[in-house]
Amino acid sequence: MFARMIRCHARYQAMILLFLLAAAMLTFAATVVSPSAEAKPPSECYKYPDGTIECE
Repeated sequence: MFARMIRCHARYQAMILLFLLAAAMLTFAATVVSPSAEAKPPSECYKYPDGTIECE
């Protein structure tokens, strides 16, 4: 039974690694490629109390 679990894990190991890699890449791209407006200097952006952000 234990050997069967190991074979099952090995079968899906590549799929699991690809999924984790894709998730890490998406997180990295979201934080680096398109930074949030809050990361800009306050002189360029204004955050309204309702949560909307306006930049010049």
